[in-house]
Amino acid sequence: MDKETMDIIQSVPKEVWLKLYNDTTHPMLRQFGRLGEDLAKTLRLITLPIQCTAYIQDRVDRGFAKALSDVPEERRVMPPEGMALDIAEKLKHHPIESLLGKLYVDLLTASMDKDRSQQAHPAFLPIIGQLSSDEAFFLRRLSESEPSSYIRPKEGWDILTKEQRDKEFGNATFPIDDKELELSCMLINPEEFYYPQNFYIYIDHLNKLGLLEYTNDYFNKHTDRWRKLRTGELEFFFIRLSKFGRLFYSCCTNGLAQAEF
Repeated sequence: MDKETMDIIQSVPKEVWLKLYNDTTHPMLRQFGRLGEDLAKTLRLITLPIQCTAYIQDRVDRGFAKALSDVPEERRVMPPEGMALDIAEKLKHHPIESLLGKLYVDLLTASMDKDRSQQAHPAFLPIIGQLSSDEAFFLRRLSESEPSSYIRPKEGWDILTKEQRDKEFGNATFPIDDKELELSCMLINPEEFYYPQNFYIYIDHLNKLGLLEYTNDYFNKHTDRWRKLRTGELEFFFIRLSKFGRLFYSCCTNGLAQAEF
């Protein structure tokens, strides 16, 4: 925008902009009645016409409208203003069709649902912004099996091939909750991800975010079996969603369930 145009815009009284904004914006939210009107008022704090384009404003509105539409009318509540504004800011940069956009909308949806608002932990907002697509897919895989497992060399951080894993653990089984399960059914493997070379980094990062944890529960119950399986050059670990990770997955199930590389 050139200086002359900006000077013209700035010469218009603020009251005129506010009246124009009140009369013409957020049609997608206003269809949801009083709650939609209240959300529109909240969003004015960050989406005045001088501050962002109509395109970005529409992107934010679509995210809020999607979140509202996913909550039954009788359960809709006003989300915490701080969370609503923070999510609106994120939606400026992430369309709701993107993975991160879906996760932000999931968080917003939970915060607007009186039956699920306890799931909308404020710490989830910065966590979403730190997740890669591969890591979101990793969380999805963890949700499919508890425990999950992975195999790595005892020495070094080489990414193992299927052939290397099968050579040592191909037919291995381990007792889980009194059932003999094949280790292969619990494995999460590097080749499932877009960047397999980052496999161990994903595990470490998700652990540091508090979403993934290691568990020795199963080893402690069957120490002899575990030792017999550790005689070679490879070893395996049991991992699972932490309690915090399960809450995150419950809050953002729709987006994470669609995660894939």
